[in-house]
Amino acid sequence: MKSFFTETILNRGKAYFEQNRVFSVNQYDNQTYTGIILGNEAYHTKITLDEHYDVMSASCDCPYAIEGKHCKHEAALYFAIEDRLPKDEQQYIDINALLKDIRRRTHSSFMLKREFNQEFKKYLKRIIQLNEQGNFHITNYQRVVDEFLSSNYPKDYCHEILQIMFQGYSKLLTSTHNKELTTRWLKENMKYQRYENAFSYIMMIIYQLDVKDQIDIIREVLLMKRKVSLLNTYFKIINDHHLDMKKYLDDIQIYNNNEDYITEMIRYYVDHQQVDLARLYYKKHEQNIRKKETKAKLDSLLDPEHEDAYLNYIYSKLDYYNSSHIPVYYEDLKQFYGIKFEDYLLDFMDAIKPIYDDYELALMFRQNQDVKYLIYVLLQRPNMTLFEQTKEIIKEYSLEMYLMGYVECIKKYIEKGNSNYYFKGYIYELFRDLEKMSKIEFVDMIKKEFPRRKKIHEMLDECLEEGDEIEI
Repeated sequence: MKSFFTETILNRGKAYFEQNRVFSVNQYDNQTYTGIILGNEAYHTKITLDEHYDVMSASCDCPYAIEGKHCKHEAALYFAIEDRLPKDEQQYIDINALLKDIRRRTHSSFMLKREFNQEFKKYLKRIIQLNEQGNFHITNYQRVVDEFLSSNYPKDYCHEILQIMFQGYSKLLTSTHNKELTTRWLKENMKYQRYENAFSYIMMIIYQLDVKDQIDIIREVLLMKRKVSLLNTYFKIINDHHLDMKKYLDDIQIYNNNEDYITEMIRYYVDHQQVDLARLYYKKHEQNIRKKETKAKLDSLLDPEHEDAYLNYIYSKLDYYNSSHIPVYYEDLKQFYGIKFEDYLLDFMDAIKPIYDDYELALMFRQNQDVKYLIYVLLQRPNMTLFEQTKEIIKEYSLEMYLMGYVECIKKYIEKGNSNYYFKGYIYELFRDLEKMSKIEFVDMIKKEFPRRKKIHEMLDECLEEGDEIEI
């Protein structure tokens, strides 16, 4: 792996290689190479690789390397060796050669992006097929990612190819071996700036690894880079898998003055019935609490009478102009209140109703796949518009809940005196999943609950009579 060298040395070595400063490369056995690198003087360099072509050891007679460090001359020799290594053309695509070839054909960045993406997608399709056949080695793709992150691909379009690149990587994680190699690769390379810049895309593959490896990788980044934005991701993984939060908080004590860290520590004490200890901890770190949001969370945690403090804080932020943030507020409340979230859900629905319509609400539930909470809302507050937009995911989750919700929404629809224009369609769709007796019982129930709605009675009778499988 190139992680044998620091990123600075690696970049300088690559520049030396590209400037043709590497001469007289000789291979003495399957693992050892020597070469002469032209710097201020001609330096004699030696590298030994393992069976995976990773650097095991390197030496050079330059002043820098004599002090026991790894130098740019060694890195230059590594690039020269790598250039000679056999590459399986089905498993490897030379990013820099592809960029060079396309640039020779066009001077337009947009055209370069289009052609490059087309070629890369072809390569991706090919290696995914090889992986499915068990004939692909994921280290080949890791080399491709490494080279792309170091390339001069147009920055304006970089996010598009990174999305494609890491979505492709996710499809290669089909075996324990590939996951182990991926974990090792990320642990070795996340210290480099080029990987940090792509971290939001790398998270796609991190989430597919074992929980322990997810935590280990993120913790190493937190400790190396002081990346505060990752703290909540770290905490979420630990909470979602019901792990011992205190142990993982102790692992990153350098963040003990951070508001999110303080909140998680206090939550831990409260959850373990150590409220007095939680209050002492809060008093000790109170000077570090500046955000109103954090104060509201801590008020909710430390004072049972103010348990809804965080909910009220969210209410204070609701208005028409920031309604696009409602899914974020919803997720925040769900994560903060945990098993108590259901107690506040209907109040939250009432609060957002003036600025968030039923179609947006349906989209929020669909995107989060929160079917359990969706069913709870529909049974408590039947809403045909919301049901119509989400019925597929409810039916997939539970046919019983689907039918129960459908019946309640139809009753509410009639009660509100809505137009009968869509009514028959709703009944026919419901009847497709009801047995003969259930259909008759449903019709009888509606007639009893709404005895004066004669038009509705007629339409229900028509639906029963038109059913080929029903004999009345």
